[in-house]
Amino acid sequence: GRYTAGAAISLKNMAEGMYVIAEDSSLAARILSPEHRTQDFMDKIRVMVSDPRKADLSVQTAWPEVILYQDGRSVGYTMRNLQRYLDSESILADKEHVYPMNSRILMGQNLCAALSRLHRAGHLAGCLTPANIMVDSGTGMVMLAGAEDFQLRGPAGDRIYRCTAWDPGYTAPEILRR
Repeated sequence: GRYTAGAAISLKNMAEGMYVIAEDSSLAARILSPEHRTQDFMDKIRVMVSDPRKADLSVQTAWPEVILYQDGRSVGYTMRNLQRYLDSESILADKEHVYPMNSRILMGQNLCAALSRLHRAGHLAGCLTPANIMVDSGTGMVMLAGAEDFQLRGPAGDRIYRCTAWDPGYTAPEILRR
């Protein structure tokens, strides 16, 4: 199908080049800057889009759904629109609305469920900064942002697509030891 980029999305610590999909506001377009459109990076995105577990992984991650093309060249991908989610740092720092302990525990359980789902697929979250842990403040549902920086195991298990961006204080030890 064809997609039209709508309004720009501005979320704390989120990459530039994010737009609401005009035809479906539950989706966002991630338009990559030309320097990010390397062959290796786009190969990684292709592996993610074709992953048979994509439907399961996209339940709690901003997993790439469809590769976007312009003039026959890949320029980005679609993913879930995370505008209704808040980064976990903002939620925990909110002085006007203090989240009760049971809500915080639910958020923690949902974070563990998201990471477990990712690990079962053989992948690792590259950067678990509070800005990459997005929470629906009404339900406690957790979404992991920054999926393009996850460390992935290729479909045949013979190739590792490395994490490309991380913060040492928020990165899985398996990634830091590589």
